[in-house]
Parts: sequence; C-alpha cells; structure tokens
Amino acid sequence: MPITKSAKKALRASKKKAAVNKPIRSRVKTAVAKVRKSPSDAALRKAYSVLDKAAKKKVIKKGKADRFKSRLTKFVNQSLGAKKTGKKPTKKAKAPKKRKTPKKKTKKSS
Repeated sequence: MPITKSAKKALRASKKKAAVNKPIRSRVKTAVAKVRKSPSDAALRKAYSVLDKAAKKKVIKKGKADRFKSRLTKFVNQSLGAKKTGKKPTKKAKAPKKRKTPKKKTKKSS
C-alpha cells in the first residue's frame, strides 16, 4: 500500500483511469474477435472505428491500432478472396537464401 500522500493520490488516479479504459479495451477486443470469427467488410469498418477511437483516447498507441487494422484487413482480404474463388489461398514460394562467403584474407605488405 502507498505510504506517501502523492503515492496515495497516484493510486486513486490510476484506479479511475483503469475504470475508464477497461470498457474501451473490451470493445477493441470484441471488435477484433468479431472480425476474426466472421470476416466481412461491415465488421472490419466497425473494428476500424473502435480502434481509431481507442487510439484517439490514448488507451492504445496509434501504431498498435494501425498494426491491428493492417493485419485485420489482410485477414479479411484473404478470407473473402478464398470464399469468392472457392480455393484456399496459396503460400508464396520463398527465394533461396544467399550464403555469405567469408572474405578472402589479403597479405599486408610492410
């Protein structure tokens, strides 16, 4: 438990902040889960809105919201693309890695 007056005040503020932020975080998780469960453009738009609002209120960082949106969009595009064609999305072939060759040692002339 906090001892100093400022620590007690910080604890009170922290509890208030947590109470405000918790439902917003919950909305973000729910929106993301809905998109993952049933990918659609409508669910994606709703998730975008919820993520942007959470970032605006500084509950999550802007970069995290952007990262979520990017990954969800990619997921929905893959899912809808697979549903439209009736085929599973194929993985791209990876290019073989180049081997690093050791540098040749040169004799120093002195």
